[in-house]
Amino acid sequence: SPDGPSPSYQFGAAVAGPLLAGFAGWVADTTAEIGVNTTHCLLREGATIADLMERVRPTSATRLVHASRWVMTRAAVLTGSVDEIADALGRRSMLTTRNVADAFNVDPRLVEQVIGFHPVHHAQRPAAVDAIAAHGELRELIVSGASQVRKRLMRYLHDTLDLDASRLVLADIGWGGTIQTCLERVLDAEGVPVKVTGL
Repeated sequence: SPDGPSPSYQFGAAVAGPLLAGFAGWVADTTAEIGVNTTHCLLREGATIADLMERVRPTSATRLVHASRWVMTRAAVLTGSVDEIADALGRRSMLTTRNVADAFNVDPRLVEQVIGFHPVHHAQRPAAVDAIAAHGELRELIVSGASQVRKRLMRYLHDTLDLDASRLVLADIGWGGTIQTCLERVLDAEGVPVKVTGL
């Protein structure tokens, strides 16, 4: 700015930069301490973590993993339980027939019979998810659709992660651990005995 560095620049240089650099160093050191050679950094934030790790710990090895919450939560629907469906359909906007149909490749007309045509307000979302999970035909189709997502995901994970190792380290910036939780659920369901550590 005309009067010097902008407030955004000052925040980045004085607060966010040192904080993230410290975090990246801690991730590299912790990965090495537990005996794992590579830190798998979950995109999008993982690209920043990997870049910083290479700067603050040049000998650390990183690998970027394209692991979206949207894919992971759908792939982790194993039985069609209320909790699994709620996680898979969790979003900030109102729930619609199209959301459910697109998420699991099911007929929107069947979804409409269960939750109606109009968008579902947040306050009514739990009841709508309960209705979806309680509807046998729709639940079976959702589980089948999730299985297809899981097959595609596993092909990617076999190509990207070191699934033959006994330990796997994931690094991300988040607050709920949703991607890691769902990844662990998927790997367990697929019989992959790797222990996942999230940083």
